[in-house]
Amino acid sequence: KLERRDMLHLLEAGKIPYIIASTGVFGEGIDAPLIRGLIRAEGGASSIRTLQAAGRGMRRKPHPNVLYLVDFWDKKNKVLELESRKRIQIYEEEQYDIVEVEGAHEILFPKK
Repeated sequence: KLERRDMLHLLEAGKIPYIIASTGVFGEGIDAPLIRGLIRAEGGASSIRTLQAAGRGMRRKPHPNVLYLVDFWDKKNKVLELESRKRIQIYEEEQYDIVEVEGAHEILFPKK
C-alpha cells in the first residue's frame, strides 16, 4: 500500500501523471507544491476548507504558480446550491480568476 508521501514522490519524479485522492488522504497536513489541478467534488461552505484546498496548489513551485481548480455548482439542491455560492464568494474575495462553464467538455487545460 502506497502512503501519500510515496504518491507525491512518484508525482514529483514524473513516474505518474496525476493522483486521484479524497480529502481524507490529501486533506490537512500535506505539502504538495507540484499540484497544478484540483477537482473539488465535495459540498460544504467552510472558508477554512475552501482556502486550504486551493492552498494545496498555490504553494511556491519552480514552474509558474498556477492552479486550475474545478469546483461544482450544484443547482438541483437548495442547500448544496447555497454552499456552492458561498465557495464562489470565497474565491471572489481571494481574487481568483473564475470561469463558469456549463459542462466538463468546456474545461480547457493548457497542454504542457
